[in-house]
Amino acid sequence: MEFHRKRALEGLREIYQQEKDWTRCLEVAGQLQRLTGESVGAESAQYHCELAEESLKYGHGSEAVTHLNHARTVDPDCVRATVLQARIAMGQDDSQGAAVLYRRVARQGLQFLSEILPDLVTAYRRSGLADELGELKRLYRICPTPTLVMMLADTIQKREGDEAAIAFLTEHVTGHADLAGLERLLALYAPKLVEDAQTQAVFHAAQAVIDICMHAGPITSAGIAVSSPAGCVGNARAVSTGEASNRSNRNPSATAPMPRRLPRCPSRLSPSPMG
Repeated sequence: MEFHRKRALEGLREIYQQEKDWTRCLEVAGQLQRLTGESVGAESAQYHCELAEESLKYGHGSEAVTHLNHARTVDPDCVRATVLQARIAMGQDDSQGAAVLYRRVARQGLQFLSEILPDLVTAYRRSGLADELGELKRLYRICPTPTLVMMLADTIQKREGDEAAIAFLTEHVTGHADLAGLERLLALYAPKLVEDAQTQAVFHAAQAVIDICMHAGPITSAGIAVSSPAGCVGNARAVSTGEASNRSNRNPSATAPMPRRLPRCPSRLSPSPMG
């Protein structure tokens, strides 16, 4: 009897999810928990987040805050709730509070760093964080995403000058296969080039190759470049010299082997029950 009751409640919850009736989803989730004794905290937190977003959509900020508080009560690790709270804080000009919340998200999981990074940096800057550079360096040591590398290079350049930014990017691209970082390094270094035609030509040729590679992915068997997703930059040592040498122009019709996948950080925040 209990088994059939559970199946019926799960089916009912599925229907309510399809209808986006989050209040009834919460009610059914509570019934399931009382029936089975199993926690439904993670699911309930997502329903509260859905209700919070609906409240924000219609300008009911206090209701949204209440739902987010409930979400974090039933699931203290709910990243989605924390991000929404941070965005509300930013909307209320509470940059310091938002920075604290975004830092909490970064500690909860590196996979969320890429998505929150622009808002995190904005919160740092608006709150007048004295050690913004130190915070960015700390995050870089944890997961050097391309976006973070560019932001850190910008901040170093503004705070410490071109030489410091060049030194940072030189060290970075030495250990990571990051074309965007290399392109930025070359752009910073360009004014230092000697007035020599050959040097200038080689330099601009290198920039052109980098630009092409940044806008095209691996070469397929048909000789077509396909786009590749962005993520955490990988260690340069992960791509073997043997694989690189197989891309010789002397045999363009040959099938170029796919390079090893470099480690990436997923960036998707906790999805809603409906995905």
